[in-house]
Amino acid sequence: MQYEVEPGKSEEFLHLMRHLGRQRRRNGASFWRLESAASSADGAVTYHEIIHYRSTTEYHRQPARMSKADLLLQEKPAPCIAATANSPAGPRSFPASKPIP
Repeated sequence: MQYEVEPGKSEEFLHLMRHLGRQRRRNGASFWRLESAASSADGAVTYHEIIHYRSTTEYHRQPARMSKADLLLQEKPAPCIAATANSPAGPRSFPASKPIP
């Protein structure tokens, strides 16, 4: 996933994403990492969230494992996400180009 975070909201975003990362690992992700990718001239910061699951079956089990609290947690970073001229506010998802061992 790629997130464009509004200027001045990186600290809040990172705090919320640490909680989200713990939730993703607890619910079956075998690997989770958030990387800072770039900064724009207006101060927005791009982050990439990298999540690996052991199999597509494990990935598809995610919705069934989520509690109401998990679903609410996934929405919390949204106010930090910037809308840009190229895309509406919200994360962009990129499928894996090859299976993860």
